[in-house]
Amino acid sequence: MTYSTLGSFMAIAGMFFLLAGAIHLLNSNFVKDKASTYFKYYFIGLMLFWFLRASENMALQYSGAMTSLIAMVFLTLGVYSREGKAINQWLLWGTATFSAAFMALHFIIPIDAFWVLCSGAVFFVPIPLLTAYRAWHRKPNNNFADKGLAFFIFAFVVAYLFRLILSYHSDDFNQFSWAFWQFFMPLISMGVGINILVSYLLEAQQKLQQAVIRDPLTGLLNRRGFEEATRSQLALLSRKSLDGALIVLDIDHFKRLNDTFGHAAGDRALIDLSNILVEQTRENDVVVRNGGEEFVIFLPELDELQAANVAERIRLAIAAHQVVFQQKVINMTASFGVLSDKAENIDIKLSLDQVDQALYQAKRTGRDRVIKVSELAIETAPNVEKIR
Repeated sequence: MTYSTLGSFMAIAGMFFLLAGAIHLLNSNFVKDKASTYFKYYFIGLMLFWFLRASENMALQYSGAMTSLIAMVFLTLGVYSREGKAINQWLLWGTATFSAAFMALHFIIPIDAFWVLCSGAVFFVPIPLLTAYRAWHRKPNNNFADKGLAFFIFAFVVAYLFRLILSYHSDDFNQFSWAFWQFFMPLISMGVGINILVSYLLEAQQKLQQAVIRDPLTGLLNRRGFEEATRSQLALLSRKSLDGALIVLDIDHFKRLNDTFGHAAGDRALIDLSNILVEQTRENDVVVRNGGEEFVIFLPELDELQAANVAERIRLAIAAHQVVFQQKVINMTASFGVLSDKAENIDIKLSLDQVDQALYQAKRTGRDRVIKVSELAIETAPNVEKIR
């Protein structure tokens, strides 16, 4: 049994379970990206590499070196693809081809280990370093497993370079090679694999959490998300005795739009309106789809006049926007209600009831306008369905 065989069998056993987990996870409903395909090929390639490394046959071991190069290519493509980035193809395939050609030459003509490792370093140093950097800075949804993946890829580069340096000294080189194949490479292989899977699991968990508080059509917060987001904001504003403002808006004649152009056109209008609201508000404002065609915006630190000015700006942006759907142009308007008060006086449910009265008044007096709660006369709200 060679010095690499035991480490190979350890890695094979670990990679078998990782591969099974990868195929199960990366084929699940939570993972639908191109990167998962690259990662599956990486796991298969790495498992094949360790099988070949376990062989006593030198030709198979050299084939294993080629397989490790291919596996690293798939790992790099997976990491870049997951972020929607593209690595320089000339750099990736140029370095891979050079290193592969030199390895093939070594199989034909015996070459000193130092030069073989030098040729491998052309690929196995810059490409893993770029991959580690991209994993560390992955956006969005970066998690600690991405950092772990970057760490183990970087550890591989360090171990490879250390082995290259020691190849000058045959005794030290042989001793380190034993440790390299028995310990370092199995550990690094397992570390890379585990962190890929954990990263996907954490991202799936995050998506599930977001699905609970996000509207699936527009991506905005839903009512539950609105309550969670405003609770902390109101507490902070109350401690500082600052104002908070609410804007409620509703698309005018939305039922008529749906009946005339179809529900798909209505969905397109809702998405366009959501984009307008995000563009016209600040990063710390809370934008919510409250259900149907009604939206709510919570604006910290704005008084009623300032909030009304924001609502008017949004109203004009909506009126100027044209929804394009299946070569049809659809115009829409919206009505607004606005309220502002000291944060400690704001109860979300009661305040929404108040600002709804202003919205109903805007509907009743002609639509496509902004009404502040302070402008309301005390009266009973009419039937909502009749005025929408």
